[in-house]
Amino acid sequence: MSRRSLRRYARRDSNEAALVKAIKACGATWLPIAVRDGPDGVVGWHGKNYLVEIKTPKGAHKDGQRAFDAAWQGTIHVLRTTEDVWKLLGVDPMVLSA
Repeated sequence: MSRRSLRRYARRDSNEAALVKAIKACGATWLPIAVRDGPDGVVGWHGKNYLVEIKTPKGAHKDGQRAFDAAWQGTIHVLRTTEDVWKLLGVDPMVLSA
């Protein structure tokens, strides 16, 4: 495997750090994964696991990601904003700031 293809697997969206921070602030756990064209990570929350794809607000899925999603027999949640994190986890942001 070439260095170029390894680098492609490790490429992350610019808002990933902020969204991971929001996930952890809610008390959930985050496990980044590096599967070609697969989701960016797994969120663990109250006994459930959520496969997550992080995208910038205007980011689009690439062809390989669409193919992976179509073949996957489960749900992959797309997170673009901290509001998406709160919605996925069912967290009230007002409670977090209290």
